[in-house]
Amino acid sequence: MHRHFRMHHVTLKEIAAKTGLSIMGVSKALRDSHEISEATKEYVRKIAKQLGYQPNRIASILSSGKTRIIGVLLPNFYGHYWASILDSIGMELRANGYSMLPIRWSENFDTDIDDIKELLAFRPDGLIVSPRFTNGQSTKFYAKLASEGLKIVFLSSFHNIKGTSTVCSDETNGIKKAITYLSSKGHKNILYVGSSPYNKDDDPRLKGFINTVKTTTSGIERYDFIWTPLEKGGELIPKVINFLNKEKTFSAAICASDYLAMDIMIEIKRHKNTPNFFVAIGFGDVFSNPSYLKIPLTTISHNPKLMGTTAVKKILAMIENGAASEKILIPTELIIRAE
Repeated sequence: MHRHFRMHHVTLKEIAAKTGLSIMGVSKALRDSHEISEATKEYVRKIAKQLGYQPNRIASILSSGKTRIIGVLLPNFYGHYWASILDSIGMELRANGYSMLPIRWSENFDTDIDDIKELLAFRPDGLIVSPRFTNGQSTKFYAKLASEGLKIVFLSSFHNIKGTSTVCSDETNGIKKAITYLSSKGHKNILYVGSSPYNKDDDPRLKGFINTVKTTTSGIERYDFIWTPLEKGGELIPKVINFLNKEKTFSAAICASDYLAMDIMIEIKRHKNTPNFFVAIGFGDVFSNPSYLKIPLTTISHNPKLMGTTAVKKILAMIENGAASEKILIPTELIIRAE
């Protein structure tokens, strides 16, 4: 005969009996009411924890109208960059008594709207979004949500929508540092190589590269780029080798990732017709122990964990304190490992 296990849920009445307070007093203490002293709140929390008390989320939602859920939309959950962002968002939300509801981009390549509607079905208090599109349809949808009071933090600089905030890596400054460094080493013709989940015109790293070489007196004489959508990233290396076989004067590349930069350097060493002095700079500083690499890799380092925690702090400030919207840039650093 099977027994159905039924977990005992500690009640406010039990905490009240243990602390000597009224049920209402315990409730106010656990809700951080200003009517209860800090010492009493701390005492009640301590007893509640000892008893194994778990707040009734359904009752809390009904009484406050808040789910304490933050919806998160990212391109994917794998790879060092997005996995680190997702992990830091989850930990920071948990530390503040919130839950994360993450989803990745769907196969609908026309709009973000379907993905966001999937999150909205769970009535989140806010959204942290890496948007795929800057098209008018998506922008209008996000603007409507913001105007209705939903708090949104974007993990890119694509949208400039009233009432929303942005937390993004200062990738343009990182690319500028890389170009300045390459120029100081005598490289005059440089290449950008990358694939991206974004549209080409919206890829922040490609845009940062082109804008930098166009607007700065860096000493760069020629530039070009080889770019593919993320799903065609396997085509990049052959395209780079073919390009370098024809364009012998190009001696350096800035790459969208460390993995891509390393693959290019390895492949170049296998081909006699490509420049043996070629330098590739990566993006992300994903190799935790670079000393084991046979080819030292210079990289533009950003801080995805700081991006995640900063995004959470910002959206909670907007939700709980009515903080104003703003754009926050996370600094980048050029880590030089190859001269």
